[in-house]
Amino acid sequence: PPAPAPSPSLSASPSGNGEDRSFRIVVEGVEPRSLSRWWGDLCSGDHTKAPEGFRQIYPNVRAFEGNAFLFRGGDPESTRNQLAHLLAIYGADASAVRIEEVH
Repeated sequence: PPAPAPSPSLSASPSGNGEDRSFRIVVEGVEPRSLSRWWGDLCSGDHTKAPEGFRQIYPNVRAFEGNAFLFRGGDPESTRNQLAHLLAIYGADASAVRIEEVH
C-alpha cells in the first residue's frame, strides 16, 4: 500500500505570504486573570453560538498564557483585528493588541 502523504509543515508557506508562520499577539491593558477567564469562557461555551471572529481564530491558537496568545498560523494582521474586535464587543478595554514575531 502507498505511504500516507506527509502533513504540511507549519513553517513552510507555499504562498509565501507568511500565513503559516507562528506569531504571538499580546494584549495590553487588560488584567491577565480577567483575560484568562474571558478566553476560558469562550473556549468552553458552545462554539456554534460564539462570535464569528472567535470561530475564525480559535483553530489557530496554539497556546494562551498571561496576556499573550500564540498562533500556529493565519494572517497576523487579520487575527489581531479580530481579537481586538472580540475584546471590544465583550467590553474589555485593551490599550493595545500587538503582533510579535515568533522565531
